[in-house]
Amino acid sequence: MKKRTDLPMEELARLMTEYLHDDIGQAREFFGGKTPLTRTLVYEDKIPVTSNITTYEDAKKIIRKAGYGGVSLCYCRHKKFHQNESCKKSAPMEDICISLGSTAQFMVRRGFAKELTVEELIKVLDKAREHGLTHVTDNIRNRQSFICNCCNCCCELMAGVMMGYKSGIAKTRFIAEIDGDKCDFCGKCIKNCNIKCISCEKTERKRVAKIDKSACLGCGACISSCYFGAISLIERQDKEEIPSTRKELFLSILKEKKRLTPFLIDSFKRKIKRFISLG
Repeated sequence: MKKRTDLPMEELARLMTEYLHDDIGQAREFFGGKTPLTRTLVYEDKIPVTSNITTYEDAKKIIRKAGYGGVSLCYCRHKKFHQNESCKKSAPMEDICISLGSTAQFMVRRGFAKELTVEELIKVLDKAREHGLTHVTDNIRNRQSFICNCCNCCCELMAGVMMGYKSGIAKTRFIAEIDGDKCDFCGKCIKNCNIKCISCEKTERKRVAKIDKSACLGCGACISSCYFGAISLIERQDKEEIPSTRKELFLSILKEKKRLTPFLIDSFKRKIKRFISLG
């Protein structure tokens, strides 16, 4: 997340890509558990008018509640840059990834991020939506530390889902639905979906777009791409539980991976207590 001239960046980019796709590498460790580390945020202007979303589901409200934040270089697009690849959505590499609260203070102090006002951070979100990016944050309800703005060609969070870890990122409580009567199968939604969960379905009358409901994140990024108004968000029947705090999140993950011993529990509690006091 910094531009460096003292390290072999091209080689590091190659190695990190190999590590992501290795059978026992980053993807399985990051996405393979029952409790996801990260969570999708919905485009709040695309939700049904009959629905309300809480503060922790709304990216703009998360930023306002944090009150302090910064932007930084996108790790994923920076890695692609060193592999001589560019974002197919022409999404920016710089000043696009948002850090919040004490995490932002840490990043700004060490030169990883640039401090912005709350209103400037909200403009970053608007810019991300213009490129059809998906917002992802910590899978917690309180004190989120970041909002990533992800595309389907560069971002490793999206890559994890496309590699088959369909529950690797927690979904919003909404899901995309396609009206077959309105769909003209122009294909734009297929291109715009950031996890490539939209495909073609042939009916007796015509071809229409079809959504893989087991994978759809419910972000709403695909909706603006449809000129025919055939895509909308509806509420899911089954809603995922969201841990309250980072401590609760990590304890759940450690328990599921059977890595929690009495010594680790005490050590973990001490570290979390120190982290909170520093924040």
